[in-house]
Amino acid sequence: PRLRNGFGQIIMYYVYILKIRGSGIYIGYSEDLRNRFKQHQKKWNCRVIYYESYLSSELARKRERMLKQYGGAWRALKKRLDI
Repeated sequence: PRLRNGFGQIIMYYVYILKIRGSGIYIGYSEDLRNRFKQHQKKWNCRVIYYESYLSSELARKRERMLKQYGGAWRALKKRLDI
């Protein structure tokens, strides 16, 4: 069974990429993408340029690590996004 929030909705986990004005790129993970983005906006002038959603926290965290630690995964995604 999938985890559900108080409204009966399935909980999703997100890996996201922010473009930070003047600073480059930030890769992150969150269960609540909207709230996390609002937190980032308080610190930086940024925008979400890409995100992926997952049904499990483990898969999302694994993907985040791949993008941060393995150059090939990040290079392939950059090429696909043309950034």
